[in-house]
Amino acid sequence: MTTSVKRRREELCDLLAGLTIEQWTAETLCAGWDAGDIAAHLIVREREPWTGPGLFLGGPFGDLTDRRRNAWKAQGRERLIAALRAGPPRLMSVGPIAGTQVIEDWIHEQDVRRGGAGLATPTPDVQLQKMLWKAATRYAARTLSLDGNVVVELTDGTRGHRLQSRRFVPFATPTDAQPDVTVAGRPSELLLYAAGREGADVAITGEDDAVGLLAATARTV
Repeated sequence: MTTSVKRRREELCDLLAGLTIEQWTAETLCAGWDAGDIAAHLIVREREPWTGPGLFLGGPFGDLTDRRRNAWKAQGRERLIAALRAGPPRLMSVGPIAGTQVIEDWIHEQDVRRGGAGLATPTPDVQLQKMLWKAATRYAARTLSLDGNVVVELTDGTRGHRLQSRRFVPFATPTDAQPDVTVAGRPSELLLYAAGREGADVAITGEDDAVGLLAATARTV
């Protein structure tokens, strides 16, 4: 594993290991899931990639993915955390894919922290902040693509990234056009907002119609 992947996984596992029973069983930001579901989801994603279509297609595929997650969850907290500490497969923890793995772990850590467990979020270090910013712009291209040619700007106060929606195109593309709506916040909050998590600490300003369109967007990933 790269240093960043190893560190993020260790921090996630330390968090899970330190939860009380009440925090472990509390609902996370993923509706209907507790910490055990989060841990089992990560393991299935990494060890049983053939179940991946179930995350997007639902139906019989989704039923299979759910069964595998529940099977892992049934093994209990200690075995779940031990399996997570072993780390993801090498293919998922080196090269450009390693960054995706770091973000996946970080988002799901926030799902636990900011859900019923009610735990504070440590301030990300500089390296992680950079990764969170890049991830926010990637997620936003998919989840903040609105009807019409709406321009959305993400900004953390020192830098901005503008995306323009295109009719009949499922993702937004970078643009220099003036924004119709602006989403401002720290990189961590921008990422959580783009990933559809409730409670992200962002400020949204702009034209009423554009703000309304943004509010109505599902932002599912």
